[in-house]
Amino acid sequence: FQAEDGIRDNGAGLVGSEMCIRDREREVVSKWKVGAVFLEPQDFVGPSDESLLVSAYGIVDGFSDRIVVDMADGSFAKMDHPLGGGYDEWEGVHPSGDSAFVEVSDAPIGEPGASWFLYLYDLATGTHRIVTEPNAVSPHEPVFSPGGRWALTATAARGGWPGYSAGILLIDLEADAK
Repeated sequence: FQAEDGIRDNGAGLVGSEMCIRDREREVVSKWKVGAVFLEPQDFVGPSDESLLVSAYGIVDGFSDRIVVDMADGSFAKMDHPLGGGYDEWEGVHPSGDSAFVEVSDAPIGEPGASWFLYLYDLATGTHRIVTEPNAVSPHEPVFSPGGRWALTATAARGGWPGYSAGILLIDLEADAK
């Protein structure tokens, strides 16, 4: 539609093509429904994007909950919490769609000296395995390679604040699974 077509949405004051754009958007889940201070979308799950992985922050001070949202009806499920005794957050889905990274701390976020770990969580079974052992680096913001064999993760000094990267760590996920 074009503005000159004279088609208007009297409620919102939108014209023509603006109406079509607005119709493509919908809220899937809200922080009020989940009971969080804020939500962070992480990734889609399934061959037809049936679900959405969301991290919900502020449910308990310094913690986050991992939530899976059904895209069709907006229902959600909170996953086991926590894996590491403190903070954990979804961080991307494997290209096969069968697993996702979970970034985990053994303490609430912001607590000095926390150790960070990276887990691979099986979305079908709920089982998980540790990908990085606690060492001199704290892994965060991992990504999968398109083929799924490799992962890259930012690193920070142990106890450092996630998001402030000191380097990049390359992980062979196939070697790790053996």
